[in-house]
Amino acid sequence: PKMLAEEFGVGVSSQVYQQEFNITHKDVKRLEKSEKIRKVGEYRFRAYGKYLYAPLYDAYQFASMTENEMQVLLEKQSDKTKGGSR
Repeated sequence: PKMLAEEFGVGVSSQVYQQEFNITHKDVKRLEKSEKIRKVGEYRFRAYGKYLYAPLYDAYQFASMTENEMQVLLEKQSDKTKGGSR
């Protein structure tokens, strides 16, 4: 399954992460930026009279992640932002 997900860029949206782990879109973007979750592609949708694109994240990584692992990732992100430059 992992090879198929990588080869075809099968992914889940930010909304899926938000619903599954009860986190915000901002949390998902921070995890993406710090490369804790892997972006595999994007999908196109129509809104406001134009086409927009949203990222898709590795479905295999999502499916194998536990609630506990997500909490640890978020805590590490939180520690980094608190200790950064002000």
